[in-house]
Amino acid sequence: MLPELRAQDLLDRYRRVRQARRFAGKAPKNVFVLSRVTLGADVAITSQALDAAKRAFPHAAIWFVGPPKNWEMFAADPRLRHIPVAYGRDGLLQARLAVWPALRDALAQPGVVIDPDSRLTQLGLLPVCEEENYYFFESRAYGEYGHESLVALTRRWLGESFGVPDSRPYIAPSAQGPAAEITVSFGAGDNPAKRVADPFELEMLRLAASRGRVLLDEGAGGEETERAQQYVQALGVERGAERSRRLRRRSPRAACTSGMTRRGSTWPLLAARRWCRCSAASRASACSLAGGPRARGRSKWCGRPMPIPARC
Repeated sequence: MLPELRAQDLLDRYRRVRQARRFAGKAPKNVFVLSRVTLGADVAITSQALDAAKRAFPHAAIWFVGPPKNWEMFAADPRLRHIPVAYGRDGLLQARLAVWPALRDALAQPGVVIDPDSRLTQLGLLPVCEEENYYFFESRAYGEYGHESLVALTRRWLGESFGVPDSRPYIAPSAQGPAAEITVSFGAGDNPAKRVADPFELEMLRLAASRGRVLLDEGAGGEETERAQQYVQALGVERGAERSRRLRRRSPRAACTSGMTRRGSTWPLLAARRWCRCSAASRASACSLAGGPRARGRSKWCGRPMPIPARC
């Protein structure tokens, strides 16, 4: 599928780059931080790499390389720039590997690449720059058999590699979209096992709408979006964000916005809400970073509090 690459060369390179090393070169003009593609991992891990890169290289251009929906979590950070790279999580192997030529071309300009075990490089396997400029955090093996969390392991690796021992996760969503007292996401990452049996979600929305203005994340498409739209119709709420058209309403204080789009993302709404219910780890992590109360998702709390750096 990629005839210019040889399996043995890739294996030999991987064995070299997986070894952590300290940055000792000249300050780069560009630092490229690769997205892990999944939203929760970009909150917990990739954002730490962005934080460390900004502090280690204060005069460099810091690039977030990844899908547009992930970029929405950091779009308000003035230090960051974006290189959009689409990646189909549900595609076949050939489709996933097809991103490599464009990614390699995008990273052709001089700079340092920080790869936090990204799917874009197939977890570090595909070369995207000169080896001496590539810093790979092998999150699946770093720390061996210790008990540290991935957040703590990422922080330790960034300290060893770039001399920033206290990096912290953060989000910086754009201040757009309608204000909300309550934001709700029932996203389950296409895993029905994460859902609570019906009619839990609809009843939760009905209860939430009786207590404040609600913004419902419609998700990224498919069955998840269809379910959200059915809830909107069932509750007869006002539909916002992308079309701003009114439906017949039974609950005057409830609203719905499209999720995971430029104009209808959940992320800009989190800072304004006072209560959040989320199923997926991505929204849970973002809710934690935004601060404030959270509701239970299935049998566990949906996220642990993580501090936001005073300066992004």
